[in-house]
Amino acid sequence: MDPQQFQQFMNGFASLLKRQQDLTDAIQSHQNQLEIQNQQLQQLQQQQPDGNATGSGSGQAPIINNNGNNNPKIPVKIPIYKGEPNENVLVWLLRIESIFAAQNVTNNEAKINYASTGLEDAAFHWYLNKLKANVNNINPTFANFDTFAQELRNAFQPPNYQQHLRR
Repeated sequence: MDPQQFQQFMNGFASLLKRQQDLTDAIQSHQNQLEIQNQQLQQLQQQQPDGNATGSGSGQAPIINNNGNNNPKIPVKIPIYKGEPNENVLVWLLRIESIFAAQNVTNNEAKINYASTGLEDAAFHWYLNKLKANVNNINPTFANFDTFAQELRNAFQPPNYQQHLRR
């Protein structure tokens, strides 16, 4: 390996280390946000007189009784979406939205945060890159859940999806 090739190798290696550090920072930032939201959820749980709010932080939608008539909520795990070619992002989004409707989750920020706990592999990296790209912006990464869903569809739904459905 000549000196120029070695320098190219070292530059590439340094770039990889920088990218790894950036992703680690983005993950830490996301974990900090989730921790703050977990604390807020625990405070809300303590404020509810019937004690009927739970949230484990382990991929389960919270059981929050907002309607005042003590209808029990069913704990449901957030489905996993990896962004693989054989997965259908529209089906995943439909399942997520059904869970939110059943659990009466209406806050856009909560919807996005809960949905993001179901992202893994390529889909999770897409989400982290969106967070990282917006880290210096005071506005939220996604204006609302509909924007999040549209951007997720744009990233993972094949461009020929409608033609594929017609076959």
